[in-house]
Amino acid sequence: MKNRVLIILLCLVLTSVAIAQRSRKSSRYFGNAVLTDSLSTIFFPVLYNEDLLSANKIALWGGIYANLVVYDFNTDSYRRLFSTDTYIESFRSPTYRSVNEKITNITAKWIFLLVKPNDYNHNGRIDGDDPSVLYVTTTRGEELKALTDITENVVSLNFLRSRDLD
Repeated sequence: MKNRVLIILLCLVLTSVAIAQRSRKSSRYFGNAVLTDSLSTIFFPVLYNEDLLSANKIALWGGIYANLVVYDFNTDSYRRLFSTDTYIESFRSPTYRSVNEKITNITAKWIFLLVKPNDYNHNGRIDGDDPSVLYVTTTRGEELKALTDITENVVSLNFLRSRDLD
């Protein structure tokens, strides 16, 4: 009788310890959807979910996406824009802006993304000291390509629209 109780108690303790373990892989959440001029495509930012004491501070403070999920209304299908999670700067500024704020990195045909793809300075994590690479994709999430390489650091983007001045 004592052996049975002891075995049951041991099983309960081991089960509760196993259940209480944290998952090594952190979960991801979706951010606010981003519409493009495409009318058939919507982008869902995938957000990092990091703890306050995490070493991954760049993902903790917001303004960084892990990936973008591209949903096509016509085919009712979705896919990830990047094959693996990376660090993509947000479409919107993390500070408060107007609700009607125009997203500045989307043009009529292209979406420009600032991405930190790897730990360039070898300090053990991707952070603000690593360079941002400029990527471009169509408003349908196709033809993703890097416009700059890792040796160049893109700090900001400014788009100048042609205007008829005469």
